[in-house]
Amino acid sequence: MVYQSEMYGLDCAITYSFENDKLIRGTITFIEIHPDVNQYLSDFNAIKSIMSGKYAKPAQDDALWRNEQYKENIGKWGEAIQLGHLVLFAKWYYPNVLIHLQISGEGGKIKLGIQYRKP
Repeated sequence: MVYQSEMYGLDCAITYSFENDKLIRGTITFIEIHPDVNQYLSDFNAIKSIMSGKYAKPAQDDALWRNEQYKENIGKWGEAIQLGHLVLFAKWYYPNVLIHLQISGEGGKIKLGIQYRKP
């Protein structure tokens, strides 16, 4: 099941996945389009801040650099994400759910989303 909605002030698609008539995963994919790639990074940080207020500090909050070309230039991190050089993610662990917020890039497009699933 897929729905279009708005969350955290951003347009998104919400997908519910079922197995044997049981909900196994919920995914929020943000579909907001920005002319400045750094705005996606701002969206990620704002969402992480809101979620941290709701769920507490993430158990994991990391950056995965596949290419460190822009690592020392934070003003280029949006471009690094778009190029697939950088993936940022935060995870919250609870007994019945894993919450995973991630921003990454592939094919020149930035993907920002949240997934809720069983751990």
